Amino acid sequence: KTVKDSRTKFGFIGYKTTETIKSISRNFDEGIQGLYLLLSDQSPQVHKTYYWSEFFDIKVPIHTGAEMLSKKFDLVVINYITKKIKRGYYETEFQLITDTPKTFKDYQITDAYTTLTEDNIKVQPELYLWSHRRFKHRDKVPTEFQ
Repeated sequence: KTVKDSRTKFGFIGYKTTETIKSISRNFDEGIQGLYLLLSDQSPQVHKTYYWSEFFDIKVPIHTGAEMLSKKFDLVVINYITKKIKRGYYETEFQLITDTPKTFKDYQITDAYTTLTEDNIKVQPELYLWSHRRFKHRDKVPTEFQ
């Protein structure tokens, strides 16, 4: 079985980044409800970065696609945190960031997500994939974000 097979088994349809907006627009036009789960690279490419912010007191590039899509389509923004209860047992909690994204100033949703992520990592740091190279661009911060 492929990764794609395991995802589609439960009705999950994965889109490339370049197809996301068109696919969500099509669903809206056709009245199809959906749950949009966004997965992003550990750290955006510097030349594609629109926003830099603090993550564990280090200025890093931050993905803003979720915020952009939530405002464009007026989508509820929910974060989730999975906690390890004991070996092999996990519990997932959903945290509402906003159900009114258009009322937020630019990057406030992104900042709220970043803060939740930091808080959740502090609770169970062993569950965070530290191999993510989140800090690899720390020395490339443009002057307008310093």
